[in-house]
Amino acid sequence: MDRKWWGRGIASRALHLFLLEAGQRSVYARVVHDNLATQHVLRNCGFVPAGTDHGFSDVRGEQVEEQIWRLDGVSRPKGPASPRPGDG
Repeated sequence: MDRKWWGRGIASRALHLFLLEAGQRSVYARVVHDNLATQHVLRNCGFVPAGTDHGFSDVRGEQVEEQIWRLDGVSRPKGPASPRPGDG
């Protein structure tokens, strides 16, 4: 997402809507260890850290340390129910 859209709740809202469609399945996410903004989005939607791994980052062109995040199927997303004023 272009930086001009950062901090507006768009990623949180998109993840929340995706999770509503995912139903009762557990969902996993992988994020580069230093991507704090994405970790914040995951945490706000109810994900919890579940481990670490290494993988290749196409964007960075190298192996990176990744955090694995988990949202259990019985959990429901806690993300925003609607866009914030001025985001639409």
